Amino acid sequence: MSIFRISPKRYTDAEYVEGVYRNDPTMGHELYNLCKRYYDKNFHKPNIGSEGGKDILQSSLLALWDNIRSKKLYVEDGLLKGKDGNPFTCSITTYFISIAHNQYLEWIRKNPIVPPIKLEKIPEGFSEGDDIEFFVDDDETLRKRKILSYRINHMTKQCSKILTLFYYEEKDYDEIMVLLPTFQSKDAIKTAKYKCLKRLRESVIGTCY
Repeated sequence: MSIFRISPKRYTDAEYVEGVYRNDPTMGHELYNLCKRYYDKNFHKPNIGSEGGKDILQSSLLALWDNIRSKKLYVEDGLLKGKDGNPFTCSITTYFISIAHNQYLEWIRKNPIVPPIKLEKIPEGFSEGDDIEFFVDDDETLRKRKILSYRINHMTKQCSKILTLFYYEEKDYDEIMVLLPTFQSKDAIKTAKYKCLKRLRESVIGTCY
């Protein structure tokens, strides 16, 4: 006996946005399901747990709905456009994931986390024998990791984003430029990272012992 699978109906991105803007419950439901499926399949971040993942999904959906209703994302002459009036160059799901990434950064700022794995990179200015030991699993090292994580999460928003992307998510400079479009060059990111690391080191020294 053949088994037929019914695939979710796929609307155009413009139809989704126009429907949500008109408060069409059917389109709102369809866009919700589309974003949730894409999120569940593609959005994997460390140290947030299932509840953290649900919180980030919910806040990202709210942000997307707010952007549509405030016309930061809208339809004109059948084309999907952004607040600058230019045609959208990415899909609605890619746009949603970029919102989710920003919501994730906000979440970890409010919920300081300790990476359960060893850092692959030691921040410049630190060493294995310095104020924080990165590669020994003991209670004292856990305390030091908590201090480091806490300090990063309570730095300026920009520093927190840069250091989290570079050391916890292991993004390279090209990827960081895409995620933080305010930076126009790799050199600008390197300079900002250097300054952030200097502040981090100054804030950590004297607190680990």
